[in-house]
Amino acid sequence: MRGYWPLMSDTGPILEFLTVFANCRNLDELIPAFEQLATSLLPCQDVRLLVGPDEPQTEYPLQIPLTSADGVTVGHIIASCEPVSDSGRAAEALASVAAMALRRAQLMRLAREREVLLGEVVLARQILMEMLPRGPLTAGSFAISGRLQAADRLGGDCFGYTRSSPGQVSLLLADAVGHGLGSTLLVSECRAIWRALSRGSGTLSERVGLLNRLLAENTGPERFVAACPAILDCQTGTLELISCGLAPHLMYRAHTDAVELLEEAEPPLGIFPDYSFQSQQCVLAPGDLFLAVSDGVLEWLGPDSELFGEERLVEVLHGAIRVGSDPLSSLFQALRDFGRESVQRDDACALLVRHAA
Repeated sequence: MRGYWPLMSDTGPILEFLTVFANCRNLDELIPAFEQLATSLLPCQDVRLLVGPDEPQTEYPLQIPLTSADGVTVGHIIASCEPVSDSGRAAEALASVAAMALRRAQLMRLAREREVLLGEVVLARQILMEMLPRGPLTAGSFAISGRLQAADRLGGDCFGYTRSSPGQVSLLLADAVGHGLGSTLLVSECRAIWRALSRGSGTLSERVGLLNRLLAENTGPERFVAACPAILDCQTGTLELISCGLAPHLMYRAHTDAVELLEEAEPPLGIFPDYSFQSQQCVLAPGDLFLAVSDGVLEWLGPDSELFGEERLVEVLHGAIRVGSDPLSSLFQALRDFGRESVQRDDACALLVRHAA
């Protein structure tokens, strides 16, 4: 401290100052309340309260650092009045109360910000869950279902399916980049646009191209969606899909009891607005199964940060088929068992299409 003024002998204004200042919990109220009351108490008209740990850029005759009880420098009291050396104890009391009130106001602001953030997380979770189908879909001899396992951090995964025309079902598995409310809103926008396009005309490549352009127009290149849009023809068993930046998908062939990996071939949605997407087709015979998964499935964390990986995914799928259990239930139970003690960084999402034997 570089010096202090003598405080007034009348303790009334001092008590008023301490009461008002100690009870202020909002920084916007705290600063003017301090400056007004301090000016009325002290023989100086330019008393100022600076918030933050940095020292003032200009040296003042009076300059008191404010340090809270937990050792955090929260601000400074400054003024241009010449100090008086015999008032140190009063000034120390003033600085102590100021530091306490300032630190409390900062902590309360952090608490409010965290509360707002928690509310956004709850809202995002609600948005994410409400956009998912209410249950499985049966279309002819096909059974379609999906599952989402939320991570410890809020992600942007979703799945969906809807009857788009007689004998056809429109499918989507999507994973927006990043975490938080922004990713949830981005993936919900993707799903809403896809639902609208799936009821229109045009080839799958044309529809996905339009979806890509619309997303690119509404977002920057750093915001994109990895996705697998597809159309299932329930009469022929033909599944036409475009894998846009997602992990490899699995195709189980009943006649060979083998699992094939369908590698990704196209970029994510929303990056290249004029990109021409190419689809691939496969036919699901009776007993066959198609499984699309988000990156979060393969990257689900286990002991020592080990990843779940493709090999375990294939083993779980094969095992579930051989014992006649539901592949999605088996997969997500395996994920829970594998990552029981680990904090998960990303959602795990899966979409299953099964042709009854």
